[in-house]
Amino acid sequence: MKVPTFRGGIHPDGHKELTNAKRIEVMPVPDILYLPLSMHWNKPCVPVVKPGDRVLMGQIIADSPEPIPVPIHSPVSGKVLRMENHESVAGGKKPMIVIENDHQDTPDPSMVPVPEWRSMSTEDLIAFVRSKGMVGMGGAAFPTHFKLQSVLGKLDTLIVNAAECEPYLTCDHRVLLERYDKLIFGMLVVMHILKQDHAYLAFEANKSDCEVNILRFLKEHKIKGIETVVLKNKYPQGYEKQLVKVITGREIPSRGLPGDVGCAIFNTQTVMSIGEAILSGTPLIKRIVTVTGDAIALPKNLEVRLGTPLKDVIAAAGGFSVDPKAIICGGPMMGSPEYSLDAVVVKATNGIIALGEVQDRPRINPTCIRCGKCVSVCPMHLEPIYLNLYANAHDIEGLERYHLRDCMECGSCAYTCPAHIPLVETFRISKGKLPKTPPAPPVKEKKKKGGADSGK
Repeated sequence: MKVPTFRGGIHPDGHKELTNAKRIEVMPVPDILYLPLSMHWNKPCVPVVKPGDRVLMGQIIADSPEPIPVPIHSPVSGKVLRMENHESVAGGKKPMIVIENDHQDTPDPSMVPVPEWRSMSTEDLIAFVRSKGMVGMGGAAFPTHFKLQSVLGKLDTLIVNAAECEPYLTCDHRVLLERYDKLIFGMLVVMHILKQDHAYLAFEANKSDCEVNILRFLKEHKIKGIETVVLKNKYPQGYEKQLVKVITGREIPSRGLPGDVGCAIFNTQTVMSIGEAILSGTPLIKRIVTVTGDAIALPKNLEVRLGTPLKDVIAAAGGFSVDPKAIICGGPMMGSPEYSLDAVVVKATNGIIALGEVQDRPRINPTCIRCGKCVSVCPMHLEPIYLNLYANAHDIEGLERYHLRDCMECGSCAYTCPAHIPLVETFRISKGKLPKTPPAPPVKEKKKKGGADSGK
């Protein structure tokens, strides 16, 4: 199924040729791993182990009584060394559990297949997903069990998002090519939980080489209800509002979610990990990471245990070929700059990009020339030219009126701006100044019959 695209967006250089033909390699696990107490959206977990404890691979080492957070599991068997504040990919130091790897990978007793999953209740399956630490692995790290629970009974469209529209990243592409069996099995599990007999697997045209094997697998195993959707190559095609629009034609309302229009979207690696959890009992203790950029000696797609320091991941890709001018965790458009290679891979780390060449940008008073390019490319139909004006004037009312909260910080406006104005940074800072409770949308008054505006 081929679908139209959305209004706006950009076509940045993909640079995917660096790794899109590189098969997934299993990275050697380092001697020491650092596990953050929060690798998900919402509150951090509380340790349930202490220094000196022996732990098994897949054992829960931190958990929370709160309904949203998901547990943290040990990616290896070994010994808990200490609790410490350690460098984080989000910036700054955060509480982490430090584990010494014994390189035995002795599994926890909980790591067993669940062949009876079709006979389990919806509630038990959702609880199982939580117990395995599942979150959105595309960047947001929203707990998967909570998303499943929130759309029960409200859903008519299920989408697995393999668009991977960010430049450089190819980890999901390799999953489509190499691990489509686990991905499809995970889709069947999610369809069963949500009581859906149909689901879309959506990817951009630059990944259409995966479609032949996927369709053949579906046919050979007589799997019905899964439909592939080939999207146009365009950024930010993978954002949920654009994905819902192009596949269903529906508009997610301002500040709304896909569930508001009967849709649910799950990331490729999240769904694959759910499939793997059912098949082997393995919790979320590893992920596929694209390590790339012109400053990386041997760009690769690596299967990495969570808690692995970035310096070890880069070393597994041959190290730096030149001194990098920038290191980014995630994609270059919406990822975050990284300043310490002691930071570690977490559940949402889909890419590590090291760049030897970075475009210089004017730093002193860049001036808007009113060309309107930012307006034409904004996929949210916003007007960045005015948002920038109100942000510089510290006009909160104006920012609310022009819907700053709907900006997803995709960077399309900044990418196309000829003046190189740091629009995304400006909007991100301005969002922090908005009141926590957004104002209610204005209510239009009904005109009274026979009144001054009635024409009578």
